[in-house]
Amino acid sequence: MLKYVIVRLLWLFFMWIFIFTLVYFALTIASWTSWNRPTPDFWQNMRFLFFEYLEYVKGIVTRGDFGRYRAWSLWDALMLGARRTFSINIMAFIFYMVGSILIGSVAALKRNTLFDRGLLGVLLVIGSIPNFVWIFAFMLVFSYQLGWFPSMPQPSDVTTYVGRLHQMVMPAVALALLPLSKFTLLIRNELTETFESDYSLLLKTKGMNEWQMLTRHHLKNAVVPILPELTPTVYFVIAGSFLLEIINNVAGLSMLLWTSLFTPVMGGHSMTINVTVATGVVGVYAALGLVFVFFIDMMYRLFDPRINIGSKKMG
Repeated sequence: MLKYVIVRLLWLFFMWIFIFTLVYFALTIASWTSWNRPTPDFWQNMRFLFFEYLEYVKGIVTRGDFGRYRAWSLWDALMLGARRTFSINIMAFIFYMVGSILIGSVAALKRNTLFDRGLLGVLLVIGSIPNFVWIFAFMLVFSYQLGWFPSMPQPSDVTTYVGRLHQMVMPAVALALLPLSKFTLLIRNELTETFESDYSLLLKTKGMNEWQMLTRHHLKNAVVPILPELTPTVYFVIAGSFLLEIINNVAGLSMLLWTSLFTPVMGGHSMTINVTVATGVVGVYAALGLVFVFFIDMMYRLFDPRINIGSKKMG
């Protein structure tokens, strides 16, 4: 187990280095192309870019110098943006995981009833609407009509933690709706199949009702098959948060990435790419995704002790 964890962490670290390097090279070449800077000799360009990259990495390792973003240290700007972006994504994760477990469990207990059929129809509708449509609808109803949430919140509007959470409710819920529909259906189907199995019949003969079977046995077993779906879903939600943060004016990583890739110069007639800022933002996004992949690997053992992580034999 310990050997597997160490090897897994090393592989994730090298994968992050590869992503970071690839993004730096690609963005630098793109910025050169926009300004017609490279010479016709491809290998001479790559040699120059390689030494430029080594100097950049040397500055990070020896001096902790990630570059600058306007009047800020880039590291400080990344951490501030990451805190806001991660807060929205963590809120969305809690919404769709807790909600899907609760709603999916109720649907399985009331399977094949009018409530179950109506719920399935609602979930299919929710899952077919993109998250950016939901945020526009929320802004129209809950901001402009009811005034419950700010439509275009400014970072300086509030200084309290509760106030910042209040600003993040709409984008977090908009991000959570599609995964909520997906995982609710998965959990409902897994639990329904389990309730109709011979294993449940055995538990009934021991005097357990369906609620006791759900809380003591079935729910934990139903979560294990959906764990592989968590990683691509989290990546999808993180990617979706980019557009929602721009629409809802959340000063997170998305805003940093947007301004670093699409900064107008010369009166708006051309664009320039801030390579260090864009690379830093993508590096933080990649780190978040890789850490979550590792977290999901560790959760297998938590939900099913029979899974022997890192073993070549069946546990």
